[in-house]
Amino acid sequence: MALPPFCVPCPFSSSSRTPYSIVVKPTDGCFLKTYQSGHDLHIGLTSSKGLVYNYDEGGVHVDSNLKWSICLAVNILEILKGCSSMILKHWDERLCEYSNKSKWTYDKYNPTLNNCYDFVLSFLHESFPGCQADFVNKENFCKAYILPRTTKAAQYIDLYRKVVENSFVVSTVN
Repeated sequence: MALPPFCVPCPFSSSSRTPYSIVVKPTDGCFLKTYQSGHDLHIGLTSSKGLVYNYDEGGVHVDSNLKWSICLAVNILEILKGCSSMILKHWDERLCEYSNKSKWTYDKYNPTLNNCYDFVLSFLHESFPGCQADFVNKENFCKAYILPRTTKAAQYIDLYRKVVENSFVVSTVN
């Protein structure tokens, strides 16, 4: 008995389609082809135009959506409740100014104590101190926003790889 075609919602998006968001991707490789549970993830912030501000051992980078074409996204308005007009009005300005602070130079990078997660969370805390936020630190933030998305992504990745391995037709639509 043949099964009819069906669609599985894709948890991934492109940074160009997710302005005002926190975006996550594997530090190395790609979610669909090379990512394995436990691999390091890299995190950044999208501008209103989908450019990604991110921090690593090279300092702050502003990447186009080519490097972030398959990522997980958390909309900022989901996190910073009650601040929508303030966030949207000054977001790009604040990102640009914050990225130029001396705290985020390549020589201050530390994989544990001053990394991409610190860059993102510090930006949110410093830029929007009066907003109610559902996180206090990296652990709480990851539990609330990253883990639920990576769990769905892991299920999707497993299904995607099984379909590809068994010679089924796979079409991804974002």
